[in-house]
Amino acid sequence: MSFRLVSWNADRLLRRVPQRILSDYGDVLGPQLQNEINSSQFPWPRDTKRKNGRLVKAGKRNIVDTGEFADSQTAPQVSEVDTGVQMQIGWTAPYATDIFTGSDSADFISYQGAVTVGNQPGRDWITPALEAQPFDRYFVQRWREIDGR
Repeated sequence: MSFRLVSWNADRLLRRVPQRILSDYGDVLGPQLQNEINSSQFPWPRDTKRKNGRLVKAGKRNIVDTGEFADSQTAPQVSEVDTGVQMQIGWTAPYATDIFTGSDSADFISYQGAVTVGNQPGRDWITPALEAQPFDRYFVQRWREIDGR
């Protein structure tokens, strides 16, 4: 048996393999982001009365709330760009950015219409997910698996 090598496109190969690895990483990072959203790790400065009437004390909480935010997480999308490949995961809930950045000055209006003045702390669920599932470690592991080592 023999074969003839007609062309070699290392750039194309190197783009495809990292795209595959990044796509596989999305299957790991997506669930980890949900774990962080569901984890009671975010300090909240005051008691809150929920829609169901339950009073939740100040302290560490998750950021699930009604579930709309957690449910709004999009599936990882991997695409080629001029600089290589990228993965995007988003949240479509209209207040997702407010959860992440918080607010020092804007008033917050509760579901009951009560106004709470400013000081809504930001809650970063992305950094802990990336720390729990670091891409560099995952990349090396998957590259070795694909390479057959």
